Amino acid sequence: MPIYLDNAATANPKAPGVAEAMARSLTDCNANPGHGGHRLAVRATVAVYEARAALAALLGVADPARLIFTSGATAALNQAIWASLPGSGQVLCSVWEHNAVLRPLAAWRRRTGGSVVALPPGDGRPLTVEAVEQAITPDTKLIVLTAASNVTGAFNPVAEVGEVARRHGIRLLVDGSQVAGHLPSQLDAAPVDLWVAAGHKGLLGPQGIGLLYVRPGIELEPLIRGGTGFHSEQEDHPEELPEHLEAGTLNTPGILGLGAAADFLLGRGLAHLRTQEEERTAALLDGLARLPGGVETFTARTPRHGVGVVSLRLPNWSPADAAAVLDREFDIATRAGLHCAPLAHRALGTTPEGTLRLSVGPFTSKDDIAATVDALDRMVRRAAAGRRTHA
Repeated sequence: MPIYLDNAATANPKAPGVAEAMARSLTDCNANPGHGGHRLAVRATVAVYEARAALAALLGVADPARLIFTSGATAALNQAIWASLPGSGQVLCSVWEHNAVLRPLAAWRRRTGGSVVALPPGDGRPLTVEAVEQAITPDTKLIVLTAASNVTGAFNPVAEVGEVARRHGIRLLVDGSQVAGHLPSQLDAAPVDLWVAAGHKGLLGPQGIGLLYVRPGIELEPLIRGGTGFHSEQEDHPEELPEHLEAGTLNTPGILGLGAAADFLLGRGLAHLRTQEEERTAALLDGLARLPGGVETFTARTPRHGVGVVSLRLPNWSPADAAAVLDREFDIATRAGLHCAPLAHRALGTTPEGTLRLSVGPFTSKDDIAATVDALDRMVRRAAAGRRTHA
């Protein structure tokens, strides 16, 4: 089996039970949830509800209906951004945002003439609360903030920014794609208005499914309207959640797979998994620090200050060549490039090539870390001796 260190892109392997739950959705309840009264349809409806309830328990949400299923984090972010910005104004974000945030904001800016301010990092690389306070104007309509950078893994001060946003009456949208499944969460108690997660990363579910949390008191106009299985006689789309934001046929296999992943995470305990993640990240950083030639790392100050993501640049290697050789010669899967976060790399000074990114997951072993460090050590020494194997 290959060593897999690309969990920030998509988790591999998935949680035990995910594949089986997805298969059951196509056999035991292969009908349209919420769109019929026969037994299979009712079984599908119940299964979707149970998955939503498991995710609500995992994320600290009292009302499961406030967790909206989407096709992924990108769709959830687009829904939240466009519904929060009906006109012009100002949006604040950080330089650490993913293109799933930056591109919708750029389209909104062009369409409305509004402004988007990407706030620079502080000395410790994450966004500072002071930068947010200073950038707020009477026109600020929305703050969008990733909970953790997918390039460095470093946490942004979401709770502190949330308190600032509430004092000013500004809506806060948090991209939780890199922290969901990594940290214990209590979304109802957090000072956030909208929160988004991808199902296929730390939540250990399949691709093609994501979540949008909508705080009580927040109303969103849906981007998509259509069939919901009830109130069919009405011209207007239903106002009730979750149907208000879930038009059309749901991705039942994806939802049930994600529900099974939530059950696994609840059973294992996020606090336990978090401790293990910090240990693996620390071991990786310790190994990188011992490599010859001065490996440059871009990561959180300590494993406690971020998720298990380490970006680096090897001496005498481009990130793309290093990733290709790790894959081909050592059977180690990593990620090279800009990681869909161009402003982050401008801030780090790593454009245009980006970095080599290693991201651990709950199934990353001590042996995986040791083998990876050994492979990188061999690559660095080989390059220094002029014997590099090009990709």
